[in-house]
Amino acid sequence: MALEITPVYLGILTLMMLVLGARVSLLRQKHRVSMGTDDRPELQRAVRAFGNFTEWLPMILVALMACEWIGAPQILLHVIGIALVAGRILHPFGLHADRTTTARTVAVLLTWLSSLATGGYLVYATIV
Repeated sequence: MALEITPVYLGILTLMMLVLGARVSLLRQKHRVSMGTDDRPELQRAVRAFGNFTEWLPMILVALMACEWIGAPQILLHVIGIALVAGRILHPFGLHADRTTTARTVAVLLTWLSSLATGGYLVYATIV
């Protein structure tokens, strides 16, 4: 079975990762910091946004791909993919404050729900 849906979200999220990584690189150049963050809040937020992205996305995307491989409904795959993209777009904006923001809370919930939906579907589909 050819994958048709997951690659769309994989492509979008890969481009988003590139933007987040480029932001870290540009801020490192701007502040002349080759490693770490030198306690610069702007750089700390950029590094954390990139780190959070790269911590969560691989497993969820693998799970989304597995869901598609075993025949998950297309609408479910799109709902999960859209939720994941929306959450990952919101997350960096939610880090622009020293407190928990609505954007960050919604981003976390969308990411967790994407993880729950893919993991839950895989367990359900393989047991039933």
